Amino acid sequence: MLLQERLTSPFPYARAYRLLDGIITRAEPLLAPGPLDPASCAAVVKSYDVRPGFSMGSAPQEARAMYDSSECEVKVCSAWRAQYGVVPYKTFGTLPEALKASWDYARPSRGGRTCNSLSGGCSGCAGYLTYDNNR
Repeated sequence: MLLQERLTSPFPYARAYRLLDGIITRAEPLLAPGPLDPASCAAVVKSYDVRPGFSMGSAPQEARAMYDSSECEVKVCSAWRAQYGVVPYKTFGTLPEALKASWDYARPSRGGRTCNSLSGGCSGCAGYLTYDNNR
């Protein structure tokens, strides 16, 4: 008998437990169907110590495939902006030091743009010029 239980975090995985005579014999993550949303992309980064643009951390192959097909390297920008209070071109907010290089990483698939512009830019940031750090 195979049972699935949804995790309460935004992480899009379910855990599967194989029951044999009432004893859990094996637990394994199963990838949820569909593309990941920005919050789920950020959860993959955090769970597997991924550094967008630099390292996939300890992410297993199926998580890497879902991360890539969901375009998480771009989606994490808006998630980090909301989660850590980043103001593009102005402040990193509370973005962890380990992720700052990924924020400034020039994404080749997006014409060399960084999270500063990919997260929505800084329209309305009075007194600040909007430019990309890597241009």
